[in-house]
Amino acid sequence: MYVIPEELGLGVGPLNPQVEDFAVAALAFGAVFLLFWRVLAPRMARVLAERQDMMDARLRGDLHFHVRALREERDQVLAAAREDAVRVRRVALEKGAALIVAAREEGVRERARVVAAGRAGIAVQRAAAEVELRDQVPRLAVELAGRVLGEPVSSGAAHP
Repeated sequence: MYVIPEELGLGVGPLNPQVEDFAVAALAFGAVFLLFWRVLAPRMARVLAERQDMMDARLRGDLHFHVRALREERDQVLAAAREDAVRVRRVALEKGAALIVAAREEGVRERARVVAAGRAGIAVQRAAAEVELRDQVPRLAVELAGRVLGEPVSSGAAHP
């Protein structure tokens, strides 16, 4: 007896197994399927999970290595930047000190120029005042003498 009755006239030929053969094949397939589903599939899943965990651990290790390398590179860049900042500050301080010294020297020169100009102006004014006072001293002396004596004194009087 065949699985597909020959009376149907489908003409499957050698592809039409007998029922006993089909039952044995179905039982064997079921046993293999149950073995695969109950035993092999969980083992494969466990092995794949362990493999994935190992790969993840390796990736994490590689990632930690790269992170460490990047941190070291960052630290080196920051150290170089700090050194550069110190150098720039030092240069700026030196330039600032030089500018202060130059400004101080300029101030001293300007003060000397102003003092010299002031002294020259005072000398000119003093000379002018002396000339003016020399012209006025005889007149003021006669006027003062007249006040002291209580009578007018002439400026042309000769003294023996």
